[in-house]
Amino acid sequence: MPGSQKIYDEEGNIIGGESNPINVEGNVSVLGIAKPTQFYTNQVDIPNTTNAVPLVASSTPLTVGRVEITSMPTNDPTSLIFVGASGVIATSGHALSPDKTTVVYIDDLSKVYVRTNFAGSDVSYQAS
Repeated sequence: MPGSQKIYDEEGNIIGGESNPINVEGNVSVLGIAKPTQFYTNQVDIPNTTNAVPLVASSTPLTVGRVEITSMPTNDPTSLIFVGASGVIATSGHALSPDKTTVVYIDDLSKVYVRTNFAGSDVSYQAS
């Protein structure tokens, strides 16, 4: 996966990652890769063009940290979905046309927001 990854000791404690980087020189052996303990999937309605909508309402930690978001078809082929953090707007979000998908790597599903320029648009997502 791109970016910084969490590193755990034998007891499951985080010993490295984005906020606590570990510099490694030389060869590295990977003993294991975190497997998902939960899998989340849903569709989210974006009822208006004025507010960003979270994919989930409460904190939802992710084991793998991968979220796949797909813009659902609409009656307006010029509609766009903007993916980003809280307060996402058209100029700060990743734009998705209808039927397009993007992947976001993040530690908690509740940190992912969507907004649209066409009221009533929907997205679907799957995360782990």
